[in-house]
Amino acid sequence: MSTSVSSTSSTTSNYYLLNTGTSSSLQVSGLASGIDVDSIVNKLMQAESVPLDTMNQKLQLLEWQRDDYRTMSSDLSDLLSTVNTMTLTSSYSKAATVSDSSKVTVTPASGAGNGTYTISDATLATAAMTYSDDAIVTFTDPDLKKTTNFDPTKPLFAQADNLKNGISWENNTDYVDSPEKFSVSADGATFQLSNGAVDVDSAEIRIDGNLINKVEDKSDLDSESTDYQVYIDPITGQMNFNRDVEADSEITASYQYSTVNINMTTYDSSGVEKDIAFDANASMSLNSILQKINSYGTVNTFYDSTSKRVSVSATATGDLNQNGNDITFNSPFLKTTLGMTTAVNGSDAKVTVNGMVIQPASNTFTINNTTFTLNAEIPSTQTVTVGIDTDTDGMFDKIKSFVDQYNDIIGKINDMISVAPDRDYSPLTSAQKAQMSDTDISNWNEKARQGTLYNDNILTSVLNKMRQNIYSTISGITGGSYSQLSQIGISTSSDYTAHGKLVLDESKLKSAIATDPDSVMKLFTSGNSSSSDPSSQGIAKRLFNTITNAVSQIKTQAGTTSLVNDQFNIGRSINDLSDQISSFQDHLKMIQTRYYTQFTAMESAIESANSQASYLSSMFSS
Repeated sequence: MSTSVSSTSSTTSNYYLLNTGTSSSLQVSGLASGIDVDSIVNKLMQAESVPLDTMNQKLQLLEWQRDDYRTMSSDLSDLLSTVNTMTLTSSYSKAATVSDSSKVTVTPASGAGNGTYTISDATLATAAMTYSDDAIVTFTDPDLKKTTNFDPTKPLFAQADNLKNGISWENNTDYVDSPEKFSVSADGATFQLSNGAVDVDSAEIRIDGNLINKVEDKSDLDSESTDYQVYIDPITGQMNFNRDVEADSEITASYQYSTVNINMTTYDSSGVEKDIAFDANASMSLNSILQKINSYGTVNTFYDSTSKRVSVSATATGDLNQNGNDITFNSPFLKTTLGMTTAVNGSDAKVTVNGMVIQPASNTFTINNTTFTLNAEIPSTQTVTVGIDTDTDGMFDKIKSFVDQYNDIIGKINDMISVAPDRDYSPLTSAQKAQMSDTDISNWNEKARQGTLYNDNILTSVLNKMRQNIYSTISGITGGSYSQLSQIGISTSSDYTAHGKLVLDESKLKSAIATDPDSVMKLFTSGNSSSSDPSSQGIAKRLFNTITNAVSQIKTQAGTTSLVNDQFNIGRSINDLSDQISSFQDHLKMIQTRYYTQFTAMESAIESANSQASYLSSMFSS
């Protein structure tokens, strides 16, 4: 590096004055003595500020060390994520080949047994279903099928006359004996009852116990009246007063309202009876009632605006109720208003697998950790063949990717712990940076920063443990042919300059996977991650524990971006050093002030002496 840096700078003569603070009222220009006081004080302060430069350099080194730790923590965490995936048997997938995927879809789980399946003579499972016997609305012109203005998104209470078979309302008196109460928190004239479809004639509204007069139309409200009046919307249940009800008042509402009873018996996918029963507020729309029915999870309902009918079907396929109906409608609204009769029961699927007839309730079923989905019927004259085998290509790619990532982190750790600091390059002071270009500063800092983690205990320890994790034999693998990575083509490099990187024999690994994929998987996944004996753990589980511990130690030492300095060791050192720097800067300000005070006194003395000399000279001359 060609850049040279001096410890002081004549081009920044006021640097220390400007950066340590100056009491401008004490500065003198040297008019009496002819001395450049600022230049002298600046040089004196340069000497006084040497400890400050040293502390700032230490602070910079601590910040670099913290950042380098965090970089290593991020890289280790990336490897940890990969290793964690490799501890799971589900990560080592199986592959399925299907002769006709339009009829059968197959998804093997990690524990699926290898083998062949022949599937034939399949009929699909169906769900129980029904729909309205006829259009539920009244046609004004049956030939053209023109209907009255029925809107399934608007309240039923306002549209009952448009429904062909009407609605059997039920009168609800919940708020008659126990009136609904409103504590008025702010002045207002509009309040909402909890229910719509209100019987306005029976309603009694009181404010602080005083009965309020009702009007039949909102336009009848008299805003000039000193007495309260109220209009109640019979559909929505909104109360409108003729003037604001004051805050801290209490409104009580005694009223009756209409409801629609919904009651039906259904069954879930396990054949367990699930009753759907609730009283729907008549202010609800048909669509909102159907959506609430759907929320129970056992049936799916909808209104078709073209046919004017409602459809109901079970969400699960199969004969869900072996002893009766899968869906039973119990309330007048469902049976009469919506025209629902007994639904056609669902049927189980029927399929021959390897010569054996099975009857699953669903078109999706699992055999030997392999999930089959029937997409279409298969006649007895046709056969769909399914083959299950290990996804050797996927397993190879996963292991190769792990080896590459492992080698990358080994290289980064070695770069960090093996490069010693260059004592010829210390962090630059502000005065030195002022003399340099940005490129020179960047090049200098690159040299000054190296060695922040030289021979670091945490990184050295995790490096050694990771190597042990890799080459140590695994004991106690049940049903596995391999106990070392070297047996499947992964070995530690014999080149000492590689510092323990892995060498992959791709042909040997592919052969091992093809010959005994389960044993290859067990090399990484066997044992328990929480075991205190690493010799019984698979490679991935050993590495998981080792890397997790290292990341935790780095966090203790260098924290994370979300932690404050007081929560980790280097952060506390940074805080301590920052406090020392602040105190020393105050100390320098005091020294600088003292220097200027002394020079001011000197200038005053010289000025006084010059004045006396001039006086004596004039006396002698006269």
